[in-house]
Amino acid sequence: MDNDASQNSKQSATKKAKASLIITRVLLCLAASCLLLAYLPASSKYENPFSPGSAAGSAAGSADTVHMTELSQSTKEAAPFDADYRLEVYDQDGTLAGIIRPADIIRDGDVKDHIDQALLRSLVRSWDLFNPAYMELPMDAQASDYLPAIQGYELVPETRGNIVNMDKALAAITAAIQADESSLFLDAADCYVRAAKKADTYGVALGVAMLNHLVSSRITYDWNGNEVILDGDTIHQWIIPDKRANHTLDRAAIDSFVAYQAAENDSPGQSPYFLTTAGTEIPLVSGGKGFRTDQAAEAEALYGLIMTGAQTERLPIYRNLGWHSGQNDAGASYVEIDLGSQHLYLYVDGELILDSVIVSGNMGRGWRSPVGLFAVYYKTKNTVLRGPGYARPVSYWMPYHGNYGMHDANWRSEFGSDIYLRNGSRGCINLPYEKAQEIYAHVSVGFPVVCYY
Repeated sequence: MDNDASQNSKQSATKKAKASLIITRVLLCLAASCLLLAYLPASSKYENPFSPGSAAGSAAGSADTVHMTELSQSTKEAAPFDADYRLEVYDQDGTLAGIIRPADIIRDGDVKDHIDQALLRSLVRSWDLFNPAYMELPMDAQASDYLPAIQGYELVPETRGNIVNMDKALAAITAAIQADESSLFLDAADCYVRAAKKADTYGVALGVAMLNHLVSSRITYDWNGNEVILDGDTIHQWIIPDKRANHTLDRAAIDSFVAYQAAENDSPGQSPYFLTTAGTEIPLVSGGKGFRTDQAAEAEALYGLIMTGAQTERLPIYRNLGWHSGQNDAGASYVEIDLGSQHLYLYVDGELILDSVIVSGNMGRGWRSPVGLFAVYYKTKNTVLRGPGYARPVSYWMPYHGNYGMHDANWRSEFGSDIYLRNGSRGCINLPYEKAQEIYAHVSVGFPVVCYY
């Protein structure tokens, strides 16, 4: 019994030992598998660290290579400053603007790859280079002001100024320090603010040439007998400049110029005086004659002339022409009718060749003859003058203002005196037949007729 029990006990222990060994081996296999799975993804990161064609080596050799690669990447060190290092910075004239030393731009523990930009900016800003008192802005190339001495413009070249772009300067200084440079020239590093337009920039010289083209115009007017010269001394005030050299002219200024000259020189605008046969000066303030400028048409023509740089002599465009230019629009040949004394005078080339008594419009009935400076606008013989309630045949008819004119009046036996006050005409100038015939022979279309009381 006892032997059987002992034998059973030994068999049971043997079985337990075998089971424990099997479990241990299984666990070891599982652990090895886990290690293998963990290693494979990481090892792909370092696949073939050797040069092409070399042997792969052992697993231990691969692991050593990985370790060395990681070490070399993690142990890079930023370069420190040399204690004696200095960077000299020069301006565009080659003058030393400032010196930078390590102590000026780093804090404790910093190296050259970690420059304190706030310290650097503060240092650079302290230089005279950035003192507003010494700063000069660059100026673009441009046209000068109008120069009366040459009646034109000159090209003023650009100026370089001395303004430095702070951000560009800081970037250039930082790069120079990191490259261990000992000097930096800000001009060569393109740190200066430069003029946008230079003398050789397209359009700058063209703009000056266009200005000179406009002021080269010279227009000499014969404005109703008066010389008026228009040139660059006036024209330059009318120019509207354009950045693209498409300069134009102030049309309102041209309109004002023409209006002023018309007021000064046109016959109606001057209210010219006329010297009567009796020796009295009277103003010629009304009538249908006189030199009158077509202001709109002349302003348009003048604009075109200036834009083409014209140099010419010119008569303005008139909408009404006088017989004779100048203040005395009547000239030296004219008919003078003194309605107050009821007398007519005929002058040819300044010589009195005829005088005659007349009968003018009936004052009592309000048929007053018009006054002013007029002109004969046609003449005819043997016609009938018709109006409400009358028809008068005449031999010589010379109208000068609408239906008003000079003609013979064979139905009258008397002329002159005060007949016109109670038995005058309907406004025409009645003449003895012989006088009408002689006047008709001397006057022509446009011949001046001056009427006054």
